[in-house]
Order: sequence, then C-alpha cells, then structure tokens
Amino acid sequence: MSSKASAKPTVKSTASAKSTTTAKATTSAKPTAKASATATKKKVVYKPRPRKKVSVSPSPSAVWPPKGYVKSDDIYARVPTSKELIGLASSNKTLTNNLAACENLTCGAILATSLAGCNWWEFTGDVIGPISDTDRTIIKYGTLTSLFGSSKPKVIQPFIMVSEEPVKNGFVVSNIKMACHRDSAPTELKIPSNTYVKNN
Repeated sequence: MSSKASAKPTVKSTASAKSTTTAKATTSAKPTAKASATATKKKVVYKPRPRKKVSVSPSPSAVWPPKGYVKSDDIYARVPTSKELIGLASSNKTLTNNLAACENLTCGAILATSLAGCNWWEFTGDVIGPISDTDRTIIKYGTLTSLFGSSKPKVIQPFIMVSEEPVKNGFVVSNIKMACHRDSAPTELKIPSNTYVKNN
C-alpha cells in the first residue's frame, strides 16, 4: 500500500563509618638546648557550592499539519530554500554528503512527511534544462528515480535527489512525484539509491 503525492559513568564516593586521625606530640621534662616548635594544620573542609536548578521545558510539539506544504492523501511536501538545507545539514551528515555531490551534479530537493509514516519512499523527477547557452529552449535530458528509507509519522525529512547530469545554468529536477510505501521494500531494490536514465 502506498500514498502518492506530486510536487551516560557513575562515580561512587565511599567513606568508612569511623575515620580517625591521631597525632602524638611529646616533650621531655628536662629542658634542652634545642627549641622545638610544632605547627598544626587546620583541616580544610570543602563545601561544594549548591547547584542551580535548571528547569527544562519540553520541546514544543510540531505544528500539524505543517504550514506551507502541499498535501496529497496523507503526504505533505514542499521545495526547501538553500538556506533551509544548509541549516539542516549542520546536524545531518547524510544530508551534508548529498549536498556536496550537488556542487557538481544537478539535484532536486524536497521536504516531506506523512501522517502515518512510511517504510520507504520513492521519488521520480525529470532533469530539464536549456539546449545550449545560446538556445534557451528547455528540453528533458533524463529521468531520475530516488529511493529512501523509512520515516516516522509527522516527522519532516529532507530528501535529495542526485542525478548524473553535470550542473549547468538552468538545469533543474522538475515534475517531482513521490510515493510513501507502507509495505516492505522489494529485496532487489537498493535503498537509498539514485538511478538516472538519460534520454537518447
């Protein structure tokens, strides 16, 4: 069944019940030519400063349905801005690697989520661009299919579709369609993956 849319170490401190320290000082009854002096050291008691109590507020619940997203069935999706992707990549290694690939290859980006979650995602799109620098007529260069793993319900995830088409002015991945699959992925499929079929 699928839904489609276009678009802690513990330190123990132990002490015995009795802890005694004895020091003996003796002086002879007879006076001696030597003067003796004793010095006593004051025991230093360390008193830790009381810790300040920090109240932690729970994270606010995500707004649902997400604003600004296009809905189809129970899937919500939209195209992110470059600034949004850079911000998300700061805490997402996979996204960082994908964006690095997009410095040289034409890519498509989608933010998507599903009300019930997905076992795996399938995205398809067309790679289009102008014929040449002088002829700006837009043509289709190929078809891109991208597969991704599971996602939890109501969790927005970034998906990057990476083609094999070199980055050129005016080249984009358009007409993106997606499917949220709730059945198990076929064993022959590689997830994640990008498959690009270039037009003849």
